Amino acid sequence: VGLTLDKDIVIHAIWLDSRDGSQGLRYSKSSDFGKTWKKNKTIQAKTCECCWSALYQLPDGSMNALYRGKDPRDMRLSSSSDRGKTWRNKSTVGKFDWDFKGCPHNGGTITWNKSKKDNNIYSIVWTGKENKEGIYVLSSKDLGLNWSAPVLVEGKTAQHPDLALTDKGIVAVWDGNSDGRNRGIFYSYSKDNGVSWSKKSQLSFDGESAPSHPRIIESNGKIVTFWTAKSEDKYLFRKKVITIE
Repeated sequence: VGLTLDKDIVIHAIWLDSRDGSQGLRYSKSSDFGKTWKKNKTIQAKTCECCWSALYQLPDGSMNALYRGKDPRDMRLSSSSDRGKTWRNKSTVGKFDWDFKGCPHNGGTITWNKSKKDNNIYSIVWTGKENKEGIYVLSSKDLGLNWSAPVLVEGKTAQHPDLALTDKGIVAVWDGNSDGRNRGIFYSYSKDNGVSWSKKSQLSFDGESAPSHPRIIESNGKIVTFWTAKSEDKYLFRKKVITIE
């Protein structure tokens, strides 16, 4: 499920279901804080079975749904310029042409600097394409119509990425292998608009197992990351602040 709230306090929602016999991306909106919803619309009739999707209102006011397509299994962007009445396929976010029959359980993120009045947006996506496995960052100067060449941030073992844009640069987080065996939460940052990336640093704590699905936000100048983990058979919700010099 992806949710966003527009300037008129209208809730917009997207989700996956198989009402037509195959998994597809649906949309609806509510003007009364979720008490009632408009008739469902289909954004894309055939999608990946369960990779998470996300919904964004970009600086031009358009609604944009980021989701994983089916043939191929690349991330796609669909857009509505009339507040959800009609939708169109906008672009492929990372054109890897990955042919895969199954769900890889990896989605993506779009972010931009809300304090600047420009059209520059960034996205992080994952692909399982043979010999290209890993997480990649791309940028767009025209609100997602066209994208830069994907830049590899971390390779084969990295999954479940997220991205945040700050005044000091772009920060990516993910879960991956720390020593060839154990999983960990890592981050890297770029100070040149995603062209080059720092050496990865570990965020997860010693003694916890199965750390996964990190999420990152910028809040009051701080970069905060959250993730889930286990310790002594208990599930934990972790939080850590990242500092970039």
